[in-house]
Amino acid sequence: MGEGDALLHLDLHPDNVLLTADGPVVIDWTNAARGRPEVDVADAWLAMSVGSVPGGRLQAAVVGAAQGTFARLFRRAAGLDLAAALPVAAARRLADRNLGEGERAAVRRLADRG
Repeated sequence: MGEGDALLHLDLHPDNVLLTADGPVVIDWTNAARGRPEVDVADAWLAMSVGSVPGGRLQAAVVGAAQGTFARLFRRAAGLDLAAALPVAAARRLADRNLGEGERAAVRRLADRG
C-alpha cells in the first residue's frame, strides 16, 4: 500500500472487532499489508462513508445520517491528514468487485474532495 512500515488492517469495521474481557480484539487480517497509517484510516473512513444501508427509505435515511456523523467524527478523532492517503485507499476500494455503482461514485466523490 505504498511506502511505510506500519501494519495496516485494510478492512477495519465493527464486525472485525470483538469485545472481550481483556478489551477489544481486531480480527480478520486477510487484507493486511504494510504502508502508511493514514492509508488504513482513509480506507476505514471510506468504508464507513459509503457503505450501503439496508432497510426501507425511513430506516436508510436515519441510519445514513448517523453513518455520516460517525464517519466525520472518526476522521476528526484520527487526527491525521488523509488528503494524500485518500487516492491510495480509493484505488483499493474501487478495485473491489463487490462494490456497487452507487458506492463507486461515492468513493470517487469523496476521494476528489479529500
